[in-house]
Amino acid sequence: MTPGLPDPYSKTRTRVPAPGPASPAVLVYGTSRPMVSLLLYAVAAESVPLFHWLDVRSSSESLSEWDPAKLGWLDSRYSWVADPGVGLAPDNAPANAAIFELIRSDEPPEVLGKLTEFLRLPPTIQDILAAMSPAAGPNLLAVANVDRVSGAIPDAALGPILAAFASLRCSLMVGYAGPTPPRTGAFATVLRIEGGPPSAWREAQVHFEKGKVVEPARPGEGVLCSKLPFVERVFQRAVR
Repeated sequence: MTPGLPDPYSKTRTRVPAPGPASPAVLVYGTSRPMVSLLLYAVAAESVPLFHWLDVRSSSESLSEWDPAKLGWLDSRYSWVADPGVGLAPDNAPANAAIFELIRSDEPPEVLGKLTEFLRLPPTIQDILAAMSPAAGPNLLAVANVDRVSGAIPDAALGPILAAFASLRCSLMVGYAGPTPPRTGAFATVLRIEGGPPSAWREAQVHFEKGKVVEPARPGEGVLCSKLPFVERVFQRAVR
């Protein structure tokens, strides 16, 4: 039985990670998809040694030569692929129905709240969270190309999704590429990268628009990738 959860829940196909301290969500965005993905990887790798990576793309799509998966950087045990719109759209109706099957009438409100948050997550996200080990320390999921499903996630669902990750002791980092800026209000940390292709990464700049700022950057100001050691390491490794 998972600590803090009712006995019936242990019979389902997923297991909710043990709750822990809230984990702030991070958004990385920009107009260049390869640049965003590499910066997302850099931020995730700087945060924890081992993390889960979810790539939102169709099975028929060819990977960029600079994609972390193409470069062979991802551990297959922690790498996931989801077709846009398949298994990533929140579906509250089944979740609400499942809640009544999983809980007892005398369960504390906080248990009901955790189950509700978890079951309202997209099915693929539930599977990934269930595969994480609470004993392994801080967990992190980086989602690349989330712009491909952003239209399927209504504003009202974004907040609960981020709250679920925070309450389950799992940091969430997402990469968004495209000409239209994404919704940033629900994220604790927001980084934007400006520049051309990864081959010209030394001229690219990272802007810390919200949340924690890493030296020598300043809030809102751009700093060259070459001035951020954890970013420089990733781009040098990718473009060699």
